Amino acid sequence: MADEKILKDEILSEEDLDEVAGGTTDEINSDARRLQRIGMLGPAPTKDQVGDALYYLGQRIGLEIGCDLHDGSSNTYYINNKKVSRDKLWNKIREKGVKF
Repeated sequence: MADEKILKDEILSEEDLDEVAGGTTDEINSDARRLQRIGMLGPAPTKDQVGDALYYLGQRIGLEIGCDLHDGSSNTYYINNKKVSRDKLWNKIREKGVKF
């Protein structure tokens, strides 16, 4: 019973998980594919090119986008210098009318 209480209190919400999850090559590749679909990247981009493309996309849509992308450790995304989850970043981009 006490163990159940501890576990219940330690469960993270989906939003909490979004904030701490990620940083894999798969996520970088997924970001790259989205950016390729909207014409911001060519084939076989590097991690740095993905980060640069996100920055320039932000400039085009009126957002200050930043990111620290890492292979295998946590990626960090920013909108207007505020840390946000990857999902929040892409949702905000979508809200600005970008279809990917």
